[in-house]
Amino acid sequence: MGEVLIFNHARVITNITIEQQPTSDFPTRNKIMVLDFCVSYEIESTWQDLTQTAKLVLPKNIIIRSPDGKIVSGNRSSVDSNIGGFSNPIPLFLRGDKITISGGYKYFNLQGKEVSDVNVLFEGFISKVTSKKPFMLECEDNMWLLKQIPTPVKQWGKSQTLRQILEYMLSGTDLTVSSKSEINVTYNIKSTMSHGESVAQFLEENKKGGFHFDSRFRGKELRIGYPTYFVDEAAEHKFIFQKNVIEDNLEYQRQDDINLSAVVQNYVIQETGKTNKDGTAKTKKKRIEVLVTFEKGKEKSYIKKTNEPLPPNVGGERRQFFFESATNEQELIKFGFEQLKKYYYTGFRGTFTTFGIPYVKYGDIVILEDNILPERNGRYFVKKVEYAGGTEGNRQKITLDYLIL
Repeated sequence: MGEVLIFNHARVITNITIEQQPTSDFPTRNKIMVLDFCVSYEIESTWQDLTQTAKLVLPKNIIIRSPDGKIVSGNRSSVDSNIGGFSNPIPLFLRGDKITISGGYKYFNLQGKEVSDVNVLFEGFISKVTSKKPFMLECEDNMWLLKQIPTPVKQWGKSQTLRQILEYMLSGTDLTVSSKSEINVTYNIKSTMSHGESVAQFLEENKKGGFHFDSRFRGKELRIGYPTYFVDEAAEHKFIFQKNVIEDNLEYQRQDDINLSAVVQNYVIQETGKTNKDGTAKTKKKRIEVLVTFEKGKEKSYIKKTNEPLPPNVGGERRQFFFESATNEQELIKFGFEQLKKYYYTGFRGTFTTFGIPYVKYGDIVILEDNILPERNGRYFVKKVEYAGGTEGNRQKITLDYLIL
């Protein structure tokens, strides 16, 4: 677990590396450019979003250097090269260029030693160049690549799993499908036919089409569905309200005041009572669906019947879960309660803002401590982190998911 850092005279560090990618119009674009300044950057990172995004604002008057320190373009009063979007001279920045954003501090610790604490906050590609003063680069992580890769026009076999389908679609790239993701489900509904849409669209259609798998990249590894968090790779960070929490939008709720519900689903194979030409039994896939609730601390469950809707959500918070390993409604109820109970706790919900260090990622664990009200102390999984930096310093806005009991 990281200690609570107390430091003085800290200097904000911002490092941006952009690798030009050659295009048919500009086949000689191959420079690597390094910037140590920006007006501002904003980065959103969460397992809930298909694409992790970044926005980078740069002044038009800036010095751009190569990794060995040589000036690529610009001087202290002007830029002598095309920013992007025009044909002459060769643009410095174009859609598809690789980009890495790092941020942190250089400071003296309590022992008087100078320490550099800089972390990679974002890796991806420029998705849009806005030529204004100052100008903006909009960026996306490796999901940008999946938006460029078309799926084959193909009917997938009934026995092929989602993992096998995605591994086929990513073949020829350096991207992989996580071995930790539990996506060995087989199915033959709408999403088993790909029509030439992008791989990213295929993932989004899978989520909307009944399989509520959240897809996201961790580096070059595509992670899908459950489990959401991996304790073996989660770093722990301590935050104390009276020391390194700048501001918060946290609400402390008692368990007895919380009403929760969740729609829990899966698809199961059922025999139709008919046979195929080869004598084997015909089967179909049927969606099974239940509702589980915590109402005033009491567990209730409902099994969805054909052509009858589930009870509406009349108050509280309703979630959706999908469990591919459930084979019947009773297992759905069991798994649904196990998942829903994670959100049934006395503790904090919401967000808080802290400095740029300690560096926190979604999936990490934060320990919140209150010296005045220690009964509010607790450990939480991090669902989302929004990074902001530039001339105003570095900040992290951290969204909690649930208390770790």
